[in-house]
Amino acid sequence: MAKEGEGDDRWIVNDLGVTGRNVGRWHWTDEDVLPWCKDQLKSLLKKVECYSEGNMKITTTTVSHVKGEASVMNRKRKLISIFELDVEIGWSGYILLGEASDLSDTDSEKCIVAKGKIKIPYLSQEIDQGESFEINVDLDTSCKKNEHKVIKETLRTKGLETIKTIVNKFLLTLRDGANIREKYQLWEQQEQEIVKKVNSSNNLSESGSTSNRNVTESIVGIGGAHVKEDQKKKVEIHITERFVGAPLPKIFEMLTEPNIISHYTQSRAESDKRAGGKFSLFGGKVRGEFIEFIPNEKIVQKWRFEDWPENDYSTVTISFENRGGGETIVKLDQVGIPYKDSNGYFVKEKVQSGWETNFFQRLKVLTGQVIGSSGF
Repeated sequence: MAKEGEGDDRWIVNDLGVTGRNVGRWHWTDEDVLPWCKDQLKSLLKKVECYSEGNMKITTTTVSHVKGEASVMNRKRKLISIFELDVEIGWSGYILLGEASDLSDTDSEKCIVAKGKIKIPYLSQEIDQGESFEINVDLDTSCKKNEHKVIKETLRTKGLETIKTIVNKFLLTLRDGANIREKYQLWEQQEQEIVKKVNSSNNLSESGSTSNRNVTESIVGIGGAHVKEDQKKKVEIHITERFVGAPLPKIFEMLTEPNIISHYTQSRAESDKRAGGKFSLFGGKVRGEFIEFIPNEKIVQKWRFEDWPENDYSTVTISFENRGGGETIVKLDQVGIPYKDSNGYFVKEKVQSGWETNFFQRLKVLTGQVIGSSGF
């Protein structure tokens, strides 16, 4: 959490390095690694020799595109990669006319040259490690000779193993946290150094100890004045989200079924889905009670964070509208939110960002919708 004007108050807390508001990678962080994926794949798959035998040689040229989404999330020191990638690679091959004495000579008068695309339409975390992924070979429309087709078929049947090996190694690194793991390891070393310095100062005077405590509080992200008058103030949020290609019953289930919620939040969720039933999210960080539970229509909850003032609950109302054609509208209204939590931190942005990031954006990923504006 951060005080107003000091950063992002999300449930998934942005890692701010050695200032320590996410020491030990304990809170949720969510980092976009699509640029890293693009750089890696363009480097790894450029000018790869796929086949070279007799008078035929086939290589990749460049990576035409890497599209989709890829992010690495952290929770309690565990890195979780979520990705859906569409990769397209250019290839070129030739048959040398006459003796196969110089396969580096691609003079058009001595060679029949073919070109096309290698397409990997779907790389996802849902594909089990070691499981094969779809990979196709296309021939450019300008290549119409039988020899062109022979080159293409040779690539398809004998020349893709190298590509598969490279992509599988890339996926191993991506599943392991991409470039985020190395960054976190560096930050952990830096934090350990700060902790050692703080501990070594324990024999200072009382004033020094007070300073020590301030440093420690900066590291673990605690502090903030208790402003009782501010805690009496209430704020509210209103969110409308549009899901395309996602039937209403599916969206309702994904927002209420504890096993599904646990899966996409990677944290414990419990839910007694009935009026008067209790629920908890994120291992008890959020908890409350259902006031109304009307399947596929409406949910009303008493809802609170564990660090809110005691017995201080907001009211969450989530309504669902079926617009047909697989289009679902979800409207969330949350009123009675404390202006500040028990530690004096502002709450509104944290709550709104939490709903948008931890629930709605992830549901859009899971239902195959591109993350962006709600469409309103």
